[in-house]
Amino acid sequence: MNTHHLSGSSNIRYLALRLRPEEDVIPALRQFITSNNLKAAFIAGCVGSLTNVNLRFAGRDETKQFIGKYEIVSLIGTLDAEGEHLHLAISDDNGVVSARLTQ
Repeated sequence: MNTHHLSGSSNIRYLALRLRPEEDVIPALRQFITSNNLKAAFIAGCVGSLTNVNLRFAGRDETKQFIGKYEIVSLIGTLDAEGEHLHLAISDDNGVVSARLTQ
């Protein structure tokens, strides 16, 4: 984990997290929030790949599961001890899919 402090009056910290293959994204992020005692966090950037993804599309209650090889195109959102609000865009060999990331 890397921490970077900006000079001046800002209290912002940048932390890096690396997930290993087969690690579940949402539980890993929740553990990271807890272990670093973060009150409010956001994801500034993300690269990687996934093989099992659960997404909820806008205006729908149900979750759709994607199983295969996917590259993360974008992962953004907010996190705190109460939960997370994450949006994920993934790409396979046919194109890009994006929606709200769920467990």
